[in-house]
Amino acid sequence: MIFLRYQVKFRKNSGFTLIELLIVIAIIGIVAGIASANFKNYRDRTNMREAAREISSDIQHYKQRAVSESVPYRITFNAGANTYIIEKMPESTWITVATKSVGKEKVPVSIDGTPTFGGSPPTLNLFTRGTTSAGSLILKHASPKVKRMRITTSTMGRVTVKFI
Repeated sequence: MIFLRYQVKFRKNSGFTLIELLIVIAIIGIVAGIASANFKNYRDRTNMREAAREISSDIQHYKQRAVSESVPYRITFNAGANTYIIEKMPESTWITVATKSVGKEKVPVSIDGTPTFGGSPPTLNLFTRGTTSAGSLILKHASPKVKRMRITTSTMGRVTVKFI
């Protein structure tokens, strides 16, 4: 066939062989398997960070409310039930503001051991001057590949979160 003075030749064996196609499919399968394992680890670490950020955000939020409302707040941790209760004391009795669970539904994050805040059950006090009681809380994930996280509060009200 002649096309604008160039001769184009068609080959009968153009295309992929079955072996070439199977090799490409095998390579794609191996890469997908590695990627899915890494994605699961990434998702587990992200769930852990999210649970720690939620608790530290609640500490910061209610510390600010204690200052703005001139009312002391406290957060009581229940390691057995993986919950924490936020209470305030506007008069002479504690009133429950919220009860929250550690992590979200279907996220296997829990409180590891007993928090080091004072009291029984462990209680973080948020005072009207923006200070807090000192202590720490350790979170763990059900997957052993994910490091634990420590949430620490200082007496000056600083909250830090880091992997341990």
